Amino acid sequence: MLSAIGFVSVLAAPTQPAPLVGGVSSMTYISNDVTRVQVTYRAPQQFSRPHRRTITQRGSVHQLATIFNALPLDIRGPHGCLADKGERAILAFSEGNGGTLSATINPACNRVDVPGHVPLFDKGDHLWIIVRTLMGSDPKKRVR
Repeated sequence: MLSAIGFVSVLAAPTQPAPLVGGVSSMTYISNDVTRVQVTYRAPQQFSRPHRRTITQRGSVHQLATIFNALPLDIRGPHGCLADKGERAILAFSEGNGGTLSATINPACNRVDVPGHVPLFDKGDHLWIIVRTLMGSDPKKRVR
């Protein structure tokens, strides 16, 4: 299936909801077979060009997948968000067989959109902090 952002297909259908995490069930989207993550980061500047990086280091790929899979569903309903400055990251998790799952992080709302699924809630910005670190946006917390 083609997503609106141009990546193809989903790695696998999410598994049944995991036990409740903080009162909200989570899903498993990313399998253990992920070999790389293509990250496209757009800084908050209006006319900035996106920065792209392919993460292939096993530890970093596993860390992103683990944090992503631990995100609860965003069932907050209507709510306010911080001022949206346009900062975004698109993650494309890829398996060796070519399967890809894409997701867009919107840090202003602590939300992660996965095409065709309920959005995920990045409470505490755990996924966002790791992505910014990997992209070099937070030099004090560089991940190797």
